[in-house]
Amino acid sequence: MPVITKTVFNSAEVLAATSNSSTAYIQQTSNNLVASYVATAVNGATTVDCKIQHSPDGTNWYDHTTFTQLVGSDGDEVIQIDKTTDPFLPYMRSVVTLAGGTKAATITCELFYSV
Repeated sequence: MPVITKTVFNSAEVLAATSNSSTAYIQQTSNNLVASYVATAVNGATTVDCKIQHSPDGTNWYDHTTFTQLVGSDGDEVIQIDKTTDPFLPYMRSVVTLAGGTKAATITCELFYSV
């Protein structure tokens, strides 16, 4: 039976600008990933963009999964990633971009996978 592993990119992190999370190494034996994203305390003038990037080496990054943009409101989303139809590279991270007049939001972004 596979073991489910959780990688927390951002844990209720209060942000006021663009933020790259730490890097996670995802074993290539993992077939499916689940990415989740929760934004709270979003300032009314703030636009929140969150995406998951992947990399072959932890240095060169490419966009993989983009969550729905939030404009001035809280929100959440869960996206399932199937390696057979949407391959991913072994290193992953989240990128959260805040835009607008007053940039403020609390972000949690997590990645779940089986090993």
